[in-house]
Amino acid sequence: MIWPIDMMIVGAFSLVFVNLIMTVARRKEPILYVSVWYVCAGIILTAVTFSLGNVIWRPDSGSLVGIPDAILLWFYGHNVFGLLLTPLSAGVAYYVIPRACRAPLYSHTLSLFGFWSLLVVYTHIGTHHLLQVPVPTWLKVISIVDSVAMVIPVMAFLINIWYTAKGKLGQIHADIGAKFVFTGTIMYFFVSIQGSMMALPDVQRVTHFNNWVVAHAHVGVLGFAGMISLGGLYYILPRITGRPLYSRFLADFQYWMILLGVIGFTVVLTIVGLIQGNAWLNGETVYRILPEMHVYYITRASIGLMIFSSAVLGLYNIVRSLFFNAGEIS
Repeated sequence: MIWPIDMMIVGAFSLVFVNLIMTVARRKEPILYVSVWYVCAGIILTAVTFSLGNVIWRPDSGSLVGIPDAILLWFYGHNVFGLLLTPLSAGVAYYVIPRACRAPLYSHTLSLFGFWSLLVVYTHIGTHHLLQVPVPTWLKVISIVDSVAMVIPVMAFLINIWYTAKGKLGQIHADIGAKFVFTGTIMYFFVSIQGSMMALPDVQRVTHFNNWVVAHAHVGVLGFAGMISLGGLYYILPRITGRPLYSRFLADFQYWMILLGVIGFTVVLTIVGLIQGNAWLNGETVYRILPEMHVYYITRASIGLMIFSSAVLGLYNIVRSLFFNAGEIS
């Protein structure tokens, strides 16, 4: 985007951060709950990452030249997920799950360990998208090692959430917001294991630069971050407005449409990715495999239409809950 818009985005994130940090500074509670850590860090780190990725110190071009620009862009591109969507989603999950379960968080210490390990490990993994280009070897090694080491913050988070919910799945199922959020944590497990595996050079020869990566991205952004953000909305809106959700049925219907959509995207795009990866690995030209991919792309478009329809239903449900629902929440 043009430089003035870049600066406006950085300024907006900075203002949000100032608002958050001043709220924290004026608190009366001495212990900060982990959700606050994640949200504050996610906002300020995104402002920094955006500034670097868009090279805002070069207003005329917004970019560097050659390989350094690719390295910086993948630092930015991967950290949009790792330092914005992931910490905000983790913060929501840490808030919703204990409240829905009516149980204390399993371990505050483990949550902070997961927070700091995420910041240390995740920031270096973007270069694993550049293993097949002339990037310095030491940088590739760091990205591979840290990609595999992502199991540390991921499992610290998941163990904490899942042990908090242990024996409380009935209460999670009863609350549609918590149901979305808990499903999102399961998606986080799958996308993280897949991401660590894809960073291995021998695996990446087949899986990279094709639809396998697109499938991986859908599980992360739609399955993990998307499910948790929707869960956060459905959980907090009735408590803010004092009115119940307009339709639990529509929310449940949206849940299943998105869940089936994410699974469908993953299966279809993974198959297409393996077709592409193996064909290109064997020296086949791109256009010769297009007929084999056609039916999968049609299926992908159909699933996308289902996902879009679920979003329209969700928007209708939320608007009705906010403006056209007179009931009182118990």
